[in-house]
Amino acid sequence: MKRIFIILMCLSLVLTSMVFAHAETDAILSIKTIDGPVEKGEYIKLPITLANWEKGYESIEFNVNYDNTVLKLESIEGLENDFLNVTVSSAGDWGRVTCSPKDAQTERVDGIEVCVATFVALADIKTTTAVELANVEVAGYSDIGANVKTGSAVVSNGSGKKGETVTVIVSLGENTELAAYGATLVYDETALKLVSMDKGEFCATVNVDRAFVTGHSNCNKTTGTVLFYAIFEILAVSGNYNIDVSFDENSTADENDEVVEMNVTAGEICVVCEHNGGEATCVAKAKCAVCGQAYGGLNSNNHKNTETKNITAENCGNDGYSGDVWCLDCNTIIEEGKTVPSTGNHIGGEATCKDKAVCSVCGQVYGELNSNNHKGETEIRNNVVADCGNAGYTGDTYCKDCQKVIKSGEAIPATGNHTGGEATCKDKAVCSVCGQAYGELNSNNHKGETEIRYASATYTGDTYCLDCGEMIAKGEKIVIDAAVIIPTILGAVSVGQEIAIPINVAEWGNGYSNIEFELVYDDTVLKLVSIEPSKKDFDGADVSVDGNKFSLTSSPSNQEEADKVNGGEVCIACLIRQVYQLMTR
Repeated sequence: MKRIFIILMCLSLVLTSMVFAHAETDAILSIKTIDGPVEKGEYIKLPITLANWEKGYESIEFNVNYDNTVLKLESIEGLENDFLNVTVSSAGDWGRVTCSPKDAQTERVDGIEVCVATFVALADIKTTTAVELANVEVAGYSDIGANVKTGSAVVSNGSGKKGETVTVIVSLGENTELAAYGATLVYDETALKLVSMDKGEFCATVNVDRAFVTGHSNCNKTTGTVLFYAIFEILAVSGNYNIDVSFDENSTADENDEVVEMNVTAGEICVVCEHNGGEATCVAKAKCAVCGQAYGGLNSNNHKNTETKNITAENCGNDGYSGDVWCLDCNTIIEEGKTVPSTGNHIGGEATCKDKAVCSVCGQVYGELNSNNHKGETEIRNNVVADCGNAGYTGDTYCKDCQKVIKSGEAIPATGNHTGGEATCKDKAVCSVCGQAYGELNSNNHKGETEIRYASATYTGDTYCLDCGEMIAKGEKIVIDAAVIIPTILGAVSVGQEIAIPINVAEWGNGYSNIEFELVYDDTVLKLVSIEPSKKDFDGADVSVDGNKFSLTSSPSNQEEADKVNGGEVCIACLIRQVYQLMTR
């Protein structure tokens, strides 16, 4: 009955989301559900929370239960927290969380997230989808009890190629006594597929889908006893993949129903790849297209990274060299170059009307002149300036190197307008551009000789232009001051003898009205007796006397009257003895 009871307990673990390994204080793991909607291809991260952790627990193992038709478990990864150092191991839907306190004073931790399970949706999820944790096993608690026995199991190794099957044997290790067990296979489901499981020397019940097996015996089995067989199909192309076993502590016991804690030596399946594909080079082996590992030998004739060196270009006078092809990976000449014959033909340079082209390779002059290429200086010749009456010409452009016309000039129309020169009363203006006379005479511009006409003692005369005969300037009257003329006393004069001296006026003109004069004489020998007006030539004069000063007043009404006075006798001075000189002012 004990054996049946143990088997029933093991089966019940498959349906339980949380299992307590010990008393009510055992650590507990829980995981959230997925709340839809979730689209196909979307990644979902569900945190796994640890509760009731106490100092002394070492690890917790579990399986993640989920609907694999709509979900795929991608990974289980640890999370950082402030209290525990967390290490996570996982394979497929199996996981192990190993915890240790960050602070030695930490005795208990409750309700912290220690890891996260990442899923990818294989289909659209519209409603809530449950994800559960099963087969939870807590290990390492220090108060489990001194009566707990320990045992060991060994998983055999195997090898094969992709597509082949490999049988793995799980058997008891040394000094192990075991009457019942519950065990779950732990392996990489991406590399291996569990095809079947079979009992060993125990009566056993297997669940291939869950990789779970329970077994029992009527008595203890010892070292070397085969617990069960597992047959795997190899999915991977290469690599080494661990096969581990997780024993259920509640169903693994000896014949006295004492719990046996099992330590497992994991096995390994070595997947051998039949390498193919890839390409070997001179420095690298081929890389297997299946597993990605390098295999085979080097190919000394396959050079992937080359460079041509020692190239010499041929030219008109020298041979060239195509260059040697070197492998930059193995530093080997893989192909020697060849001589390239000289071209014999000069190239480059530029011929002009004066100089031949200079070869850009050898520097020699070659070819013919280019009569149409003028690079030197130019000058304009035969240019004619347009004027008022004659058309002009821009001039021809000549190359100074070859003396040829490289561009003909163009006609410039005559301006039509004379300019410059100076018109006079006799001649028209002469155009300063063409030299032709143009326009009208300038009657006010007299440039030729002139003469004075109608000049007299009292008139300067008019100025006449001898070119046009016109008077160009009128003369002016000549104003001459009137003068008093008195003759000198000639001959012997007796003392007391009166002498009558006539006083004449000269240069008397129209407009004169008065003339004053003073008789100057030697008053030691002469004495003025009187001055009286003379009626001889002019009777319009009036003489006033003041000592030896005299004033003569006359107002001729016109030039004719004035002319009568000129040279006429106007008064008579009567002196005694001798008169020397008369002065006027």
